[in-house]
Amino acid sequence: MERVLLVEPDIVISGNLTRSLTSMGLGADIEGSGRKAVGKLIDNGYRMAVLNRRLPDLDGLSVLSSIRSLGVAVPVIVIDAAGSVERCVSALRSGADEYLSLPFDWDEFAARTMALLRRESRRSHCSDASTRTVLHGSGITLDRIRRSVSVREKCVRLRPMEFRLLEFMMLNPERVITRAEMLEVLWHRHFDPGTNLIEVHIRQLRSRLGDLAGSSSIRTVRGAGYVFQSDTSQRPGAACASKRRISPPR
Repeated sequence: MERVLLVEPDIVISGNLTRSLTSMGLGADIEGSGRKAVGKLIDNGYRMAVLNRRLPDLDGLSVLSSIRSLGVAVPVIVIDAAGSVERCVSALRSGADEYLSLPFDWDEFAARTMALLRRESRRSHCSDASTRTVLHGSGITLDRIRRSVSVREKCVRLRPMEFRLLEFMMLNPERVITRAEMLEVLWHRHFDPGTNLIEVHIRQLRSRLGDLAGSSSIRTVRGAGYVFQSDTSQRPGAACASKRRISPPR
């Protein structure tokens, strides 16, 4: 049974959440400490987390920011007794995938949970579309096992979301990827025409890859999205990957 981590100190709320998840065929582990929750989310491979913003030792958003900074992409629903537009926005910007203000309808919680898991399944399917462990293109080598990137044998340090963005684009070369698709697959968010989240990350990624990758490796298609062009992937010296056999990622 797939399991969900409930980061919830209130016994009544955690009990109701457990019953709701059980009715959906999901198991639940309960943790009342934010600090302990960070360790569990890093190590235990949960399918999803439900995170109360009010915790006895940490603000829930501190937990969220900590796991996101470490590259933990587990889907998270933030619940908040002091719900407001501002608090919702701050939770989403910190990396939450959904936000619910207490008290909420349990049918809505179930519907949002299932929708979130469907989006995650589509993202996982897309990420697993190729079993290649090392990707090449435009002089860039991305090792999916070692989580490393190099440009013409020069290693480049990327932040976790920048790595995921580049990986997603290299798995889908020569295809226009829309901003809406990126938002849903990588950030689990519905399309928001007012956000510049994609543009900011693309700009940062281009900057980190530098001139060696070429200005056309990630091409903007005005009004449509972005294309990763891999036509230079076979040039000598494009890789600094290990020559040993690498097992597929888990």
